[in-house]
Amino acid sequence: MPGLTLIGPVANTPKVPAPTELEQVSESQGVFVAGDARDMALWSGHDLGARWLCRAQGPAVELLRDWPTPNQETWRYHASRDAALQMYETLKAHLMTRFPGVQTYDGRDVVPLNVPEGRAERFFQNGDTEVMRLFVDRMSDL
Repeated sequence: MPGLTLIGPVANTPKVPAPTELEQVSESQGVFVAGDARDMALWSGHDLGARWLCRAQGPAVELLRDWPTPNQETWRYHASRDAALQMYETLKAHLMTRFPGVQTYDGRDVVPLNVPEGRAERFFQNGDTEVMRLFVDRMSDL
């Protein structure tokens, strides 16, 4: 079709395998999505539209069970950069309170960002033990 192109596979696994070997081979190939490639930049998972992700990773995420976020969340997609940054600052402030003396370093060297407005930091305790990585980035990929 004019204007449409295959933009990527969607993983699938049949719950009940097909009865014939030929059909089973077809099932193992996946499903391809046809769409306008110009819309690809707006795709971000099951919802269309780019979103901002705030995410914390590392041992501190598991060690602390009192994150001051709804349902103890340490990652969430947000519609706006401001909302993602608010969560970022909340998680960072909580970590700094619970891990006194933690050192903060720029984390863009190990957390590649999609946009220049993104942020990434690494947090170290005792100078050599990384306890957490925290980032905010615009996500428009599969």
